[in-house]
Amino acid sequence: MAKRTAGRVALIAGVMTVAVLASGCNGALSAKRDRDRGDKSVSQRKPATAAQVTRAEAEKVMDRYERINNAANKKQDAALLATIEAGNLLERDKATYEQFETLSKKDKDAYRQGFTYHKRTYLIPAGANWFAVTATPTYSEETQLVVFEKKSGTWKMTASVWPKEELPELAKGAGGRAVAAGLGAKSGPLAPNELTNAYEDVFETGGRKDGKVFGPSSTLSGTKKIHRDRGKELGPGARVTFFETEPAHTETYALKTADGGVLAIAPLSHKIETLVTRPGLEITPSDTEAVYDSRRRPVVITDLHGQGLFHLPARGRPTSLDVTYEIVDSH
Repeated sequence: MAKRTAGRVALIAGVMTVAVLASGCNGALSAKRDRDRGDKSVSQRKPATAAQVTRAEAEKVMDRYERINNAANKKQDAALLATIEAGNLLERDKATYEQFETLSKKDKDAYRQGFTYHKRTYLIPAGANWFAVTATPTYSEETQLVVFEKKSGTWKMTASVWPKEELPELAKGAGGRAVAAGLGAKSGPLAPNELTNAYEDVFETGGRKDGKVFGPSSTLSGTKKIHRDRGKELGPGARVTFFETEPAHTETYALKTADGGVLAIAPLSHKIETLVTRPGLEITPSDTEAVYDSRRRPVVITDLHGQGLFHLPARGRPTSLDVTYEIVDSH
């Protein structure tokens, strides 16, 4: 649906409780768990031989998306949503439908309300089977960057991110078109298809290994804080660890920037393992996790999938402009 309510933010927070077993100790630990994390390996996208959409056609694709998305959101109709979305985005939005009853009344009402995109700017690279759009939905003052890719003959939205900082100026090709960038060519220290592993390291190690290449940004600061604070409120009775995982959907998109660099959207994927470290304790999953497995248990493993937006300048350090995730499973 690519629709974000006030309560659905890039860095997801959940609540779980570490509860005492009947035969265990006489105390309980409350835990507020921050979630989010990066991604894993990425496959290379082969560009098509010619541009596959005009601006007028792209406008109609966007209009169709609005209409069908609004209808799907009203009833959380995943089958209908699948006619206009695919890949990583569809997986995340279907998960939101599954978790719909855990939302606040305000967020439920926001999801059911219709919306339109205004201030649209179309970024249509020649030689690619995808195009991007920057726009502002009527329910927000923030700019959204989305990607549509042709899947089995139908244009479907496959990516949605929310830039937290100003986008770099994009390069212009023939006719003023955007210019697609190769996924395996390095821009500075990283290529677009190396972003997922590098950013995932920020969640797993705080950026001490592959993630140390990233320059400062508000998104990076938020991710480092999540790593630093992991499990803090659980106390000594439990431990939280982030592990990178293979993305279920590997679509990556990249555009050349005017400074010779790249603006890229890459898949993100990780799991969060929460386990008790003392006998006699169990974990009560958060409301969102309980949608998938409500059992109290000594270990809760929660899977999150997402996408990130990155600027890779030709010189200097890459920066993260947004990372956004959704819980897609818990067991």
